[in-house]
Amino acid sequence: MNGQTIYKTPLDVPKAIEAAVIVVPAKFAVESAEQCMKKGAKYIIIVPGGFKETKTEEGLQRQLRLVELAKQYNCRIIGPNCMGVYDPTSIDTLFVGEEGCEFISPIILVWQSPASVPWASSPRAAPSPPPS
Repeated sequence: MNGQTIYKTPLDVPKAIEAAVIVVPAKFAVESAEQCMKKGAKYIIIVPGGFKETKTEEGLQRQLRLVELAKQYNCRIIGPNCMGVYDPTSIDTLFVGEEGCEFISPIILVWQSPASVPWASSPRAAPSPPPS
């Protein structure tokens, strides 16, 4: 795709995996995360919901398994049920884009939301609208 090789599973990637963003449905997310960890991933962002927040036994078991795997493989996880992370200097798993928020502020926002991104404002500059 766009000149990049696509692999069927993380286990098929020929090199070690340093970090991963999991965006498959929850029923596949734990297996995908485990495969990434087996390939060396030490940082994983898990986007889908369908874990403890569902208040179901199945969701709870998925989350407990993720915790167990994270401990076993010494892996740090952000999520599940999160939108990702954004640092305008290094990483964008929110897909904010090259223009970013188009302002600099001394304020850092940390939030957990499965559905929306808060757009902060500054008295010195207005933020960009969310991507459409």
